[in-house]
Amino acid sequence: MICPTCGMMNQVGVTYCASCGSLLSPQSNGTWQGGRQAYAYRRTPEIVAAESDAVGSLIMGIIGIVAAYFLAGLVTGPLAISRGRRARTVLSEQNHNYWIALAGVITGAIGLALSAIVAIIWIAVIVSAVTAYSSY
Repeated sequence: MICPTCGMMNQVGVTYCASCGSLLSPQSNGTWQGGRQAYAYRRTPEIVAAESDAVGSLIMGIIGIVAAYFLAGLVTGPLAISRGRRARTVLSEQNHNYWIALAGVITGAIGLALSAIVAIIWIAVIVSAVTAYSSY
């Protein structure tokens, strides 16, 4: 039986959808319902892995921005960008995780740029401190 709310394929004879918990009616069998045809949305292992990559990309991008002072973006930024790009090649634009992957790519790039700026500032401060100390 196909759930009319979320479109998930359920076993025949069940009362509630295994995905969203909606009450399944006897006519929920993929026929026309409410002016549209019900569809089955099946998540393949490749899509599940890509959705995981999308969320991981966003988390790494946020960590890169928050911890830019500690140069964490130099590590998490490229990882967020690569995982987000890989997820976007698998997912379609209708999948909301496609846009989460895009946000991961953007936050990863911002974290990488902020960490690079902080690294340049740290190098300048260290060089100026060493030259000031060596002049005594």
